Amino acid sequence: MIILFKLLRNLALYKAKTVSAKKGHELLKKKCDALKTKFRAIMVALLENKMKMDEEMQKAFIQLADAYWAAG
Repeated sequence: MIILFKLLRNLALYKAKTVSAKKGHELLKKKCDALKTKFRAIMVALLENKMKMDEEMQKAFIQLADAYWAAG
């Protein structure tokens, strides 16, 4: 009888550990997804800024070439 109670107690402990592990895994998955979303948003903003900077650098290079041409 005592062995049965020990087995049931161990079973309950392992079930509780399993539930806790699943909950922890779900929370980490949500956190990972949130961080990935935030990272993607930052990367999109960075790419947009790089594209704008590329356009501005092209304009600046053309203006510099015009200035050199005008100066002789």
